[in-house]
Amino acid sequence: MTLTHPATMLIPQVIADTGIQHTPLNFLWDITVSRAMLYPLDDEHRSLQQAFYAVNPRAALALTMATGEWVAWRAQAAIDPADLLARLQAGYAAAIDLRYARVPEPDEPFPDTLQEWHGAVKLARMLVTQALGYAQRHSSTVSGSGVAMALLARHVCPDVPAFEKWLSMALRRAALQWPAKERNPDAWPPVWRHALFRDASVPDDVARQAFLAELDPARNRYLRTAADMAADGFVGAPYGG
Repeated sequence: MTLTHPATMLIPQVIADTGIQHTPLNFLWDITVSRAMLYPLDDEHRSLQQAFYAVNPRAALALTMATGEWVAWRAQAAIDPADLLARLQAGYAAAIDLRYARVPEPDEPFPDTLQEWHGAVKLARMLVTQALGYAQRHSSTVSGSGVAMALLARHVCPDVPAFEKWLSMALRRAALQWPAKERNPDAWPPVWRHALFRDASVPDDVARQAFLAELDPARNRYLRTAADMAADGFVGAPYGG
């Protein structure tokens, strides 16, 4: 199924400035690479794991989506990342209210061509589902999905200092604003996409309204309808209505 890019998922400037969306293949891919990201050893990537587990699960969900954007836009050099972008958009919406999203695991046959690109993107798509499942249970394990997504983004964006700088700043900001020490899910505020790709020229309230207004279940099958959300107790009009 071909999906158009969700309207709100324009490439963030920090990613566009790197040019990774135009860079030819420069990474390897096989099952060993994939498993190394999903199942790191206990003493591997300790600082990255500590940074992700320093934030609450709602923030970890948003960080996983933001890190996944680096994978999506990197893949644009060779394949259409529309389905991954749609999943990421739904995941961002879930970081505002978990009732926004329903994201199943990908189940279509694996393509015979461009397998490096498709392998990376399929893993990212799976990680969105995994992270959302953990977030819906308010489980800190969502941070493990974030670590895997960060390792994936690092793998497909080798030697991109801007990614490492962005990731460090995003994790530091998240730890200050949405710390894991707050364990009550009712006290976790929404985490918005623009908070992780900050544009100082756009006021927060404008960015929030724009994000909600362009969420459209008719264009993104991973977003739940307003009727479904109301049936789950959502009060008011979702999607900026």
